[in-house]
Amino acid sequence: MAQTDQPLDSIHSLIEEILSSGSYTPPSDPVIVRDIIVSLAKYARSMDDNSTRLRNAVMGGESALTIAKSEQARSTPQSDTKILEEESASGDDDVDHEGFKKLSLGHSSIRHFGKSSNIRFIHNLMNKDNQNLDSRTFDIDLTRFRRPEYWGLDAWELRQETAVPAYVFPEIDLLWDLVRIYFTEVAPYFPLLHRPTFETAIVSGRHLLDPDFGAIVLAVCSIAARDSNDPRVFKHDTKITAGWQWFRQIRLVRPHFVEPTSLHELQLCCLAYVYLRSTNMIDSVWLLIGIGLRLAVDRGIHRLKPGKARTVENELYIRAFWILRNADTMQGMTMGRPAAINSEDFDTDRPAECDDEYWEKTEHSEAFTQPDGKISVLGFFGQYSKLTDIAASVQRSIYCVHEVPGYKDDGLSSSERNRKKVMQHDSALNDWLTSLPEHLRWDPHQPDKIRLSQSAILYTTYYWIQLQVHKNFVIRQDPSNQHLFPSFAICANAARSTVRISQVSHRKSKIYHEILVNLAHCASILNLILWRHKRGITPTPYTDIKAVGSDVASAIEMLKADLNSQTAGRVADKVQAFVSAEGLLSDLPTEVISTSKRTWIDDDSVESNSGSQTNTSGLEDRILAGSQRASSYMGSQESIVDPGQASVLSIHNLQPSDSMGGYDGVQTLHSSFMINEASFTSPVTLEDNTANLGVFGATAQISSANETYMSSIDDRIQHDWDDFMKDVDEVLLAIGFR
Repeated sequence: MAQTDQPLDSIHSLIEEILSSGSYTPPSDPVIVRDIIVSLAKYARSMDDNSTRLRNAVMGGESALTIAKSEQARSTPQSDTKILEEESASGDDDVDHEGFKKLSLGHSSIRHFGKSSNIRFIHNLMNKDNQNLDSRTFDIDLTRFRRPEYWGLDAWELRQETAVPAYVFPEIDLLWDLVRIYFTEVAPYFPLLHRPTFETAIVSGRHLLDPDFGAIVLAVCSIAARDSNDPRVFKHDTKITAGWQWFRQIRLVRPHFVEPTSLHELQLCCLAYVYLRSTNMIDSVWLLIGIGLRLAVDRGIHRLKPGKARTVENELYIRAFWILRNADTMQGMTMGRPAAINSEDFDTDRPAECDDEYWEKTEHSEAFTQPDGKISVLGFFGQYSKLTDIAASVQRSIYCVHEVPGYKDDGLSSSERNRKKVMQHDSALNDWLTSLPEHLRWDPHQPDKIRLSQSAILYTTYYWIQLQVHKNFVIRQDPSNQHLFPSFAICANAARSTVRISQVSHRKSKIYHEILVNLAHCASILNLILWRHKRGITPTPYTDIKAVGSDVASAIEMLKADLNSQTAGRVADKVQAFVSAEGLLSDLPTEVISTSKRTWIDDDSVESNSGSQTNTSGLEDRILAGSQRASSYMGSQESIVDPGQASVLSIHNLQPSDSMGGYDGVQTLHSSFMINEASFTSPVTLEDNTANLGVFGATAQISSANETYMSSIDDRIQHDWDDFMKDVDEVLLAIGFR
C-alpha cells in the first residue's frame, strides 16, 4: 500500500490504515514517524485509563467524585488556569462541601442540586445541628455501608460502545482560513469561544485526538463556510450547502446522560443552533436549545459562585449559558412557547466585558482586565442580553396562559391590566435605549463595520420586542374600551424603522441572521397596512401608502439576497406569494392620502426639520414611557429626532443616501396618524385627546369623529379581516424562527 509523507487526519484513520493492510510502510520522514508513535502511545494510554476507571467504578473501588473529575479533565480545554471548580456559594446554597457531595444518589458529584432538593435539606439540617453541638466538621463516610450492587455501574448501565468518529477535517489551509472567518465574522456577535485557547488547541492537534473538541472544530468550520468564497466549502456547488460536509459528521445528542455535562457539549449545542437556524431543519433548533439549557442547569452553571475568581473555563461556561438562554427566549417568543428557564431561576454572572486577549494574567496586567480607554467588543452581548430580559418578561406577562401573581389579584379590569403591562414594558425598553453606550447607538455613517452591525442588531431587536409588546393589541378589538393606545401606529413605525436600518446594514456591511428575522417579521406588519388600504379599511397608520409598498419590496429583496439561508429564502417566497395574491403592490396611490379623519404635521415643518441640525437637548424628556400622560410631552412644535445623534430613531432623518437604491416611490413620511381608540385594548389612560409617541418622533391626534369607527365595521369587513389574519398567522409563524 502506498504511503505518503503527509500526516494522517486522525489517529483513528491511522489505525485503520495500519490494520487494513498486510504490509504497512511507515513514512520516510523520521519526524512524522515520531509523531505517529507518540499519537499511538497517547491513544493507548487514554484507552487504558478509561478501562481502569470503568473497572473500578463497577467494583466500587473508586469514588464517583474521582471518576467525574478525571472525566472532566479529559473533556474540557486545558489552559494555564485551574480546571473549573464546582458550584459553591455562601450560606444555605453551599454545595462545595464534601459531605454534601457524598449524599448524592447519582454517580457524579459535579451535578447541581438546588435549595428545594431533599439532599440539600438533609445536608443543611445536619450541618446546622452539628455546629450547635460542637465545632467538628460535618462528614459522612459511606465506605462501610455502600453495597456494590447498588452503587456500582452495572454492565447494562455502562456507556454503550460507539465507534470513535473518524472525522474528516478541511485541508489545513482552509481550516485556518475558516477559523479566521469565524472569529472576524461570527464571534463579535456570538461570543462563545476563547480564540487564544481555541487556536492553541488546534495547533497542538487536539482536534485529531479528542472527538469532543473535534466536533467543535467541525461546527466552527461549518458556520464560517457561509462567509467563505472558497469552492471547497460547498457540497453541491450551492451557497445553501456551505459547510454541510463537516456539520453532517457531528452527533448532536449523546445516547445517554450517565456522564456529567462537559463544556464542549454545551458549546456544541450553541454552535449547532447557529448553523441549523438557517436551514430547513429549523424546527429542531428549539428542542436542541432546551436540551442545552437542561444540561447547563444539571452542571450548575445557572448559579452564582461568589468568591470564585474568573477563569477561562468558568467564563466559557457562562458564555455558553447566556447564549443558550438568549436563544431560548427569542425562539420561544417567536414560536409562542414557554421558556426552558425563567429569570428568577438563575443568578449566574453575565459574561465579562473583556476581549479574549486580556483574559489571562500577564506581567503587566491582571486577568480579565480590559485596558483603560479600549472599548470591548463584548459590550454588545451584554446589551443584547438585557434586551432578551425584557423579551422574556413580555412573554411571561402579555402572552402568559395564566396571569402571573403580580397581576392576578390587582383588582384591575382586563383592559386596565393590559395598559399596565404595556406601560411597564415600554418604560423598560425606553430605559434600555437611553442607557445604551454611545458606541452602540445607531449611526448610519458609522465607519466601523462591526460596530455598525452590532448596533443594527440591537436596534432591530429593540423594535422587534416593541412589536411583541403591541402587536397583540393590533388584532384584539374591545368595543367597551374608552381609551386610546396607538399600538398599530407603533408597530408600523417600528417596522419601517427596521427596514431603514436593514437597508444601511445591507449596503455597508451584511445583514446578519438576527436582522433578517426582525426584517421578515416587520414585512408582515407592512403588508397589513397595505392590505387594510386595499380593502378600504381605515384608519391606517401611514398616509404615504406608496412608501410603505416600497418598503415591502425592499424587505423582500433583502431577504432574497441572503443566498446562504434556506429560512430567509422560504420566508421571502411566502411574503412575495401573499403580496402577489392580494395585489398589495399594484395601483398604489402616488399622492399622499388626504382625509378629514387624519391630522398630520405640515409638510413645511417636516422639510425644515429634516434639513436642519436637530437639537437633541432634553431628548429623554421627549421619550414616552407609556405610564405618563401624553399631554405632558406636547409642545408647540414637533421635533424630529436624528438617529445619528440620539438614541431614538426617526425615519424623517433617513436621507436617500441611507436607503437602498432601486425602489421608486420612497417619499417623506408624515409622522401623524389617525388612530381609533376602539380598535385596541388600551394599555394607557389618557385624560385628553392628544398622544405623543415620542419614541418614534411621531404624533397621534385623536379625532372625536373616529372614536366609534372600528366598532361599526360591518360583518363583511370583519370576515375579510379574519381570513387575512389566518394568512398572517402562518407568515408570522414562518418568519418568527430564529
